[in-house]
Amino acid sequence: MISVGIVGAGIAGALLGRRLAAADARVTVYAAHGPAADATAVSGGLTRGFEPDLERLAADSVAELRADPELAAAAGYRELGSAYLLAAAEPTLDVLVKEVDTRLPGSVSVVDPPWSGVPAGAVAVLERHAGYLSPAALRGWALAGLPVEPAPADPLSLAARVDVLVLATGRWTPALLARAGLPGLGLRTKAIQYALHPARGWTPPVFVDETTGLWLRPAAGDQVLLGVPSGRWDPVTLTPEPDLVAAAARAAYDRFGVEVGEPTAVVAAADAYADPPVLALRPVADGVVTFTGGSGGAAKYALAASRLAAAALL
Repeated sequence: MISVGIVGAGIAGALLGRRLAAADARVTVYAAHGPAADATAVSGGLTRGFEPDLERLAADSVAELRADPELAAAAGYRELGSAYLLAAAEPTLDVLVKEVDTRLPGSVSVVDPPWSGVPAGAVAVLERHAGYLSPAALRGWALAGLPVEPAPADPLSLAARVDVLVLATGRWTPALLARAGLPGLGLRTKAIQYALHPARGWTPPVFVDETTGLWLRPAAGDQVLLGVPSGRWDPVTLTPEPDLVAAAARAAYDRFGVEVGEPTAVVAAADAYADPPVLALRPVADGVVTFTGGSGGAAKYALAASRLAAAALL
């Protein structure tokens, strides 16, 4: 029986631990930071099948949620549909749409964009079986029943205790590898930010706009969650960027003609970014791998990614 130590109790480490334990591996999760300190606790949780960078992973994750009511309830999954605006019909668009349709029959369609100010040639991908979930709730469900211990000051020292040590340490991974003199694997930390705005009387779709970088979803209390990408790499401190708040509100107005109120909260976080931008196992040293690199979007496909990672480790 394989023994696995997982450093990091975010959504990646928690789901991987649950998959491995279900296959009778001996698993211990080592929590490196409190829940409030990681990206899982503050993730917007958008989930959809169509994702150009991920091929089948996102669609497989949505299909698993829809096939398992207990899992969907534990994750707080809300199926509201989604819209994804592409600047142009990419050469692989038909292939990607067919991949989603195979896993989520009848969910996806490609239409002319109905929103204002859309660049010429843009196309929209609509999905019925999409929405959002709570990554923190999914993490809690996955950790239930798993042994969780505090991580030591030197997490890599745990490698001597187990057959495989997995560093599911998110934004802390590049610094952790650098301190140990190990290859960085191309992982970098990047800031992520979104804000909650009052939007009374407006119920937007779950929406991703590649032409402006805007992503949004409805939130509780007549609010809407808005975000655009940050350009801050390797941030020393996670402080809100007012320019990003303004840019997201402006993009929402440009697309929907709706003026949102001043933000009630601004969330500044960070994640480990990779090329390709996917949550996956990456070997570091003998018996040590990372499981990170979700680049801010792992919540939508962590279910499928953890299944593949567990199968590879076993």
